[in-house]
Amino acid sequence: MKPLPHNLTAQQTLQTFQTLADLDRARRPGQQRLDWPDLVGRLVEVVGGARSLRLAWLAQLTTQVQAAGDVAIWLHTLESTPFPPDLQRAGVTLDRLPMLRLPDLQAQLRAADVLLRSGAFGLCAIDATAASQRALDASRSLDNALGRLLGLCQKHAAALVFLTPEPAEHGTQQENQGFLQTSLVSLRLTVARDREDPRRLRLDVKKDKRRGPATLRAEVSGGPDGLEL
Repeated sequence: MKPLPHNLTAQQTLQTFQTLADLDRARRPGQQRLDWPDLVGRLVEVVGGARSLRLAWLAQLTTQVQAAGDVAIWLHTLESTPFPPDLQRAGVTLDRLPMLRLPDLQAQLRAADVLLRSGAFGLCAIDATAASQRALDASRSLDNALGRLLGLCQKHAAALVFLTPEPAEHGTQQENQGFLQTSLVSLRLTVARDREDPRRLRLDVKKDKRRGPATLRAEVSGGPDGLEL
């Protein structure tokens, strides 16, 4: 099977590879990148605190989606809107990036259901950094909601990315656990600056149902000093 190209749209990816197993077999051995086609049909959690460079990575991911002719959308709360000029300097085309400000995580999940069901978006990013663990624990339907969203991602060739805070410290907390306590998360990672090359980001993959934990690199093009966005 031919290696996986990195310039396919999400729909072209599904047309080229009939199953996710076919897609996995096409990946290059020892691949040290994590591109948008790698996230198609998956629920991704990017964990981090205030100094995390998650938005810098998400901006680069969004540029890939836009370059492929697909559409990305970001869902924020009233407390977590990014600075648009920083996104523009990172290469994001702002007039092709709709951003919704919603009151809470439950509203974000409902909006994501409608958006992904339309089939019009290749990437849906939910900034849940303002969410509280208490709010998630009180939601009996969280797994059901995430299950529906995951099914829509697989049906419409989209990626769903959650930005979440670091989980509260517990004595039994496992290193690869995140804020979203669900087995539906297919990929969980943290993002930091690469100490060996400041022009790159270091992606520490804590959980990957397809390839297992790894340390990957992501190029940084443009963006403000510090890339904290």
